[in-house]
Amino acid sequence: MGPVKEKTARGIAEYILSAMVAFVMITWIAYYVTGAGAPPSLEVSLVSRDGSVFLQVVKGNIPKGDWEYLLFDERVNPPIIWTPGPADIEEGVEILLGSGLRPATYRVQIKHAPTLRMILDGKVTVY
Repeated sequence: MGPVKEKTARGIAEYILSAMVAFVMITWIAYYVTGAGAPPSLEVSLVSRDGSVFLQVVKGNIPKGDWEYLLFDERVNPPIIWTPGPADIEEGVEILLGSGLRPATYRVQIKHAPTLRMILDGKVTVY
C-alpha cells in the first residue's frame, strides 16, 4: 500500500501546482487585456541643441522613478541597460537626456517602468 499513497500524494501536488500556474497566467492575461497595464498618456518632443538632446514635455506627468530611457546612435546596436529618468516628467519641463554628443542621428526610447511599456520611440539629429 505504500506505493499507492506515494502516487496519490504526487498527483495532488501536481494538481495544486497546475492550479497555481493557471491562476497566475489568467491573472497576468486579465491585467494586460483590461488595460490595467497601460502607461500614462504623454505628449513630448525631442530637441537637439549644442550637442545635447532634450525631452520637452508638452502634456503628461510621470514620477522620476517610473520611467527609464535609452539614447543611442541609430547606426549601432542599442545599449541593454536602461538609464533611470533624471527628473519627474511634468508639463512644460525640459529634461536633459544626453550631452557632449557627436553629430549623428540618435534614437530615444522611453519606457514606463511599472507597466514595462514603451512610451516613446523617436529620433533626433544632433548637428
